[in-house]
Amino acid sequence: MNYQIDCLSFNTKQILDRIKRTDLVPSLEPIKEKADEILTKFKEAGLTNLEEIRKSLSSKKKLTDIALRLQIDENLLVLFKREIEGWIAKDRSIDEFDWIPIKNRKLLKESGISSSKEAFEKLNSATAREEISKSLKIDEETLREIYGISNLMRIRWLSPTFTRIFYDLHYTVEKLHQARADLLAKEVDDYNRKVHYYKGKIGERDMNRIILESQYVDR
Repeated sequence: MNYQIDCLSFNTKQILDRIKRTDLVPSLEPIKEKADEILTKFKEAGLTNLEEIRKSLSSKKKLTDIALRLQIDENLLVLFKREIEGWIAKDRSIDEFDWIPIKNRKLLKESGISSSKEAFEKLNSATAREEISKSLKIDEETLREIYGISNLMRIRWLSPTFTRIFYDLHYTVEKLHQARADLLAKEVDDYNRKVHYYKGKIGERDMNRIILESQYVDR
């Protein structure tokens, strides 16, 4: 498994399908109608996958140049870029796991595990966790929790604090993909009322977004 999706193999057809299926936030909704046209122009220009398209939009100058060259509205292309960049899993600092004792976070950072990506890569087996547990004097259950949460956070929208609930409820990427949004929203809300991990409530619509995004995580 990889922390990020494979941008090189994610082709224009898959990009279009993902945009069409996504419940976009209102500010990004205009790209849904024009996505087919935009991606056709990218493909005709030889940009056939997510990696190449991201590189072509990686700076303001490049974005402006390609908007002119392909005759795509620049403002629309800004929105398009914002959406596809959201597909890249965020690498969150280990300090955002703020319920983990500061001493343990410091030890992890000193050992080269300072972010969710590094935790995902270095704590991904029972053997690795056992060795690091012995070396740093951090119990294996804590390391298993950090790994499990880092694994789940490859799903778009998820922060360490919110993901902690999914971990406590024994959800994996696979189980989330199979979940029903209405039942999941209720289960999470009921549990959060007991543990008070965060304020507010995550509704069914946002759970649907999370469930959809879970299918794009490398498994």
